[in-house]
Amino acid sequence: MVEAAGPTSDERFDAFVVTFGLTKRERDILEVLVVSDQSVQDIATTLFLSRSTATFP
Repeated sequence: MVEAAGPTSDERFDAFVVTFGLTKRERDILEVLVVSDQSVQDIATTLFLSRSTATFP
């Protein structure tokens, strides 16, 4: 029996963005935080953010 494929990770990510009404900038930041192996400080510097903005509470 063949199981139906579920949504891809990109589709799930897009659904999350839509569900929470993220702006393009918020989406870009979240995407970098999810896929990057850089430190939060390095990501914040690259994206011109404060470290506290790039950190989840």
